[in-house]
Amino acid sequence: MSNTIDIIIDVLKTKFKTTGELTADSNINEIGIDSLDVINFLYTLEEHTGVKILDEDIDALGIEKLIQFAEYIDKRR
Repeated sequence: MSNTIDIIIDVLKTKFKTTGELTADSNINEIGIDSLDVINFLYTLEEHTGVKILDEDIDALGIEKLIQFAEYIDKRR
């Protein structure tokens, strides 16, 4: 999973220019990107991982932390 979390953090730092330290426990809603950026973030993760991320799953599972995104992706590979 460490590779997946590294991909997630790299995407956030390079594409969305997030500032501050990002860790596996960082909350997507607290890192300084808006709701449109979150949607773009999900599409970008799909491109980088090859895993389709369903908005309904993110909402239903209450996924907010970066580690939860990584776990979601790893389960679907």
